[in-house]
Amino acid sequence: MKYAILIMGLCIAALGCTVTHLVNRPQTPQEPREALASPERPAKAVLAERWPTVHRDSRLERLLDALERVESGRDTQAIGDGGDSVGILQISTIMVRDVNRILRGTAYHNRDRLDREKSRAMARVYFGHYCRGMSWERMAACWVAGPDGYTQMNEPAVKIYIAKVRRVI
Repeated sequence: MKYAILIMGLCIAALGCTVTHLVNRPQTPQEPREALASPERPAKAVLAERWPTVHRDSRLERLLDALERVESGRDTQAIGDGGDSVGILQISTIMVRDVNRILRGTAYHNRDRLDREKSRAMARVYFGHYCRGMSWERMAACWVAGPDGYTQMNEPAVKIYIAKVRRVI
């Protein structure tokens, strides 16, 4: 119960969202292997058990729309960074691995970067983990410069990126 209350508080503080229900989570220090995502156990099932259901935050959705425009011009097949960043949000292979680490499974694969909804879902996990309670400017900095990007907001490249996002948000 203590874990559920902590998750609820973090969701509300980070995203300004409303928790519609909480899921009882086992109190064991290590989850059983079957709790992880696998081909037999889709990521949606794991997410439904692991995270409280929340309404999507319209501010985050507007930021994701802006990032789509800045990163790829809304092209789901876009390829950048010498082939490492792919899709509408230009997600790297490292980010896919990081999102799977956060979710403690293999919920997403590199091919999912070409799917708009899966890319947005990965971004929500990333922002929910690294950018709780941050302004959209700091979140954009984390997107372009990594999880600690908000500490690099005075760097010229980060400033330019935030200005690009500001123009389309």
